[in-house]
Amino acid sequence: MRRVQGLRPTLFIAFVMMSLIPVSSMAPAVSGAEVVGNPELIRYEGSGGLVLPPSVDRVTRNEVAQCRGCSWKITSACVPDAENYCDAALRGCPGLIDHVRTWFRPAGGQWRETGLICLSSNTVTTLVGIEGLIAESFYQYVPELNPRCWPESGPVVNIPLLCGSGQAGGTQEWSQRVSGFAIAINAEPQWAWNFEREYRTSDLPGGPYPDMSVTHTFHTSGTKHVVVEARWSGIFSIDGLGPFPIERDLRQVKGFEVEIGQAHARLTRPNA
Repeated sequence: MRRVQGLRPTLFIAFVMMSLIPVSSMAPAVSGAEVVGNPELIRYEGSGGLVLPPSVDRVTRNEVAQCRGCSWKITSACVPDAENYCDAALRGCPGLIDHVRTWFRPAGGQWRETGLICLSSNTVTTLVGIEGLIAESFYQYVPELNPRCWPESGPVVNIPLLCGSGQAGGTQEWSQRVSGFAIAINAEPQWAWNFEREYRTSDLPGGPYPDMSVTHTFHTSGTKHVVVEARWSGIFSIDGLGPFPIERDLRQVKGFEVEIGQAHARLTRPNA
């Protein structure tokens, strides 16, 4: 059986690949998308949108890629006629690159051929693989999480702390090349604060005075553990196709301690 791997050079991307199924089972998808390697006429088949290479017209590429509930399959390009003549033999790919035929079926619709493509290896790259790489590498492209609270020395009970994530707010944009494709990513954070089981979320990063967007007041003294989590949501495009939502968790988490003192009243004698 040919294996389906993520993030290796190919001329197309199939998205929403969840698992590989042995050829002998050939079971239909139950939940999520499935990709099957078949050594006979059907090379691969699955569900979810298939991103076709630029050799296919853009209208078809967009239609197929955007259809998450649709099925696709990749078969041998060779379709013998009554005399066993393969019409793909004279229109094949250079060298040892495999020549394959792609098919698309909308939910409840009929199969239709979407084009002949040249497959540069015996693998397919999926959107899930692309998302996995984005999830692994996004820490290189977004600001480091570096939370703190003010005042940094001498905070006391019943006086609000001002806190910040140490990051910039708004959308972060970057680009990567994955399996020969240009991937453009946009991601935007939201922050979830845990002040010893008192929770709040904010679309703003917070900061020192006069920024009052993230505050918390402790009513007891002692060492307090504060945890902040930056939750990133994002979209990405593949060579201009999309955008597709990033369905992986993109999170940064960091905790720190704040020592809260007890405020003591002090009587003073006014000058007479």
